[in-house]
Amino acid sequence: MFVLKPVVISQMALSVVLLCTAQNTSWVVNLPSAPMSLEGKVPTGFILKNTSGKPVVSFTLGCVVVKKEKPSIVSTFPAQEFSIDPGGSFSRAVWDADYVDEYHDCVIQEKAKLALISVGFQDKTSWRFSEPVAEVKH
Repeated sequence: MFVLKPVVISQMALSVVLLCTAQNTSWVVNLPSAPMSLEGKVPTGFILKNTSGKPVVSFTLGCVVVKKEKPSIVSTFPAQEFSIDPGGSFSRAVWDADYVDEYHDCVIQEKAKLALISVGFQDKTSWRFSEPVAEVKH
């Protein structure tokens, strides 16, 4: 006899919700100066393309809101250690990832967008998105 556990059922239900709600790729955003481009794929997959010219060894995605053209990081996902050669790419379907609940909280509930927020390179250098500093008016 085949028995579904509640966790499996909730993940299946979430997958159905994601399939029905994410009919476009507006749930991703590319931040200024990012060394990789992020492309959303219908319904909920994404592709990261290494446009830096340097081998990537890790990356972190995050949840970002954009107000008045200024992105702000709301939350971060666990760092992913994965080698990506220059010109290479990494693709994933969200429901296959380790962060289904975080994706749901970010994109579905918070109405934010998925973005690349940090990258580690093989040469031990890194890139991290720096949020714009608000101007102080005197």
